[in-house]
Amino acid sequence: MIGKIVRFVDSSHDQYPEFVGHCGYVLRCAKNRDTGVLHLAVKWFKPHPVYAGSSTDESHFMATKFEVVS
Repeated sequence: MIGKIVRFVDSSHDQYPEFVGHCGYVLRCAKNRDTGVLHLAVKWFKPHPVYAGSSTDESHFMATKFEVVS
């Protein structure tokens, strides 16, 4: 999964609409030791998403919020 290009496609759209449609590449991935849910660390391509008034170049989300582009 590391190095794959992904797009944020969270189906809920309510919690993080600023990220929907943005692409980046996977820096790291790991399963949460308590839940077993896979999480990704993503380095965003420019233009970076703006969250809480700041440009965000790296984020961590559950893998289910992404689709693999390549």
